[in-house]
Amino acid sequence: MGEQSSIFIEPTIRLTLQSNCDLKNCDDSYWYGITLAPGYFNPTGGQLDMSNSTIANAQTAISTKHRSQIRLVGNKIENNVKGLSILGYLSFINFGDPDDFSGNTFFRNNYGIYMVHAHLLDLGIKMLHRHRYEIQSTPI
Repeated sequence: MGEQSSIFIEPTIRLTLQSNCDLKNCDDSYWYGITLAPGYFNPTGGQLDMSNSTIANAQTAISTKHRSQIRLVGNKIENNVKGLSILGYLSFINFGDPDDFSGNTFFRNNYGIYMVHAHLLDLGIKMLHRHRYEIQSTPI
């Protein structure tokens, strides 16, 4: 990815990355990362279904907005300023399934999971007990 490259996923659109997709920079600079659009006027925002892949060297590897959806299984999120940024309500693609967020490795990020005005109704306590992440959050 080039220095100012980014991936933007529109509301109700699902991007699926499976089996050894490597998204990283091509030089010494950071790229912007993947942003999931909010779902203010749609049933859902952007959706990311990612498994067994890597995102590296981004400003924010994955940025979720209100009512976007994720499924992250067995991924490496490394060398980013922010690994996963959550703004607003975030749910799983398979509603309520804690296995939709499992086996991920967040390392060498300034912030592993960064939450601002986050409503983790689906992620909940199970996620926090099953995984070890450094969490930086801002109070609502």
